[in-house]
Amino acid sequence: EYSAESRLMMSGADLNCDVLKVANHADNDTNSPAFTSRTSPQVAVISTSSEEKEDTPSPAVVRMLQNQGAAVYVTQDCTGGVLVRLRGGVATAELVNLPVHASSVVLTGALPKRDLITLHNGGAEAEDLSGWSLTSSRGKEIFFFPEGTVIPAGGTLTIGTRTSEERFDLFWDDKKVVHAKKEDVFTLCDAAGSAVSQITNGL
Repeated sequence: EYSAESRLMMSGADLNCDVLKVANHADNDTNSPAFTSRTSPQVAVISTSSEEKEDTPSPAVVRMLQNQGAAVYVTQDCTGGVLVRLRGGVATAELVNLPVHASSVVLTGALPKRDLITLHNGGAEAEDLSGWSLTSSRGKEIFFFPEGTVIPAGGTLTIGTRTSEERFDLFWDDKKVVHAKKEDVFTLCDAAGSAVSQITNGL
């Protein structure tokens, strides 16, 4: 924020840069005119989502960077991120969009007390779940599907934990993953990190 920028400018360090990772989601308390002038970047990268942090990026901050001659890239404008290259002292950047992964795999159950999570593949082809992940909103636990995990067409998979007493297909090395007293949201993401399916524990 402004106070940190002031300390940097007073330090005597050379702040001129080719690429500036803009601080604090480019909120309106960052990138003062003096700091923007001292850094004078060719490329400015802003990492933010206005859905998560309202009013970012600040239009005034974006405009100030552009007026300084910087090409401005914002992560929420793409699905994959911002790829920055520096060649021969010249910085370039591009927005990267990941291919949309159409999947027929859905979460069908997050069962409290039994501590089981179930998935179903409603498609006509088997789906490779290598590198996919499953997260719990309540406990912040995360499960990564082992390499070679395949769910057949029309098939189901059950994930169990140290608390589960019933038969399951995959082992989540944790206990009491599905919260038994408060709402818990489970999100299934593909190998690229895109959300594929969500389900609650029904509470």
